[in-house]
Amino acid sequence: HDALPISVTDQDKSIAFLPLSHVFERTWSYFCIFMGVQIYVNLRPLEVQQTIKDVRPTLMCAVPRFWEKVYAGVQ
Repeated sequence: HDALPISVTDQDKSIAFLPLSHVFERTWSYFCIFMGVQIYVNLRPLEVQQTIKDVRPTLMCAVPRFWEKVYAGVQ
């Protein structure tokens, strides 16, 4: 885990919102489990904004398309 430029502890929280069949989400979830991070699973993709407000994750990793949508929404 020293290759990632972040500090991760068992006090962190993350949200899983892609299907766990998606290799990116699965890999990130394995990393979180290994580091002791709490993972909150968002079952309804259209509600991800509300889930972020409710959970207040300290870590979040997503595919580029997600961040493009966030950026477009802010603009």
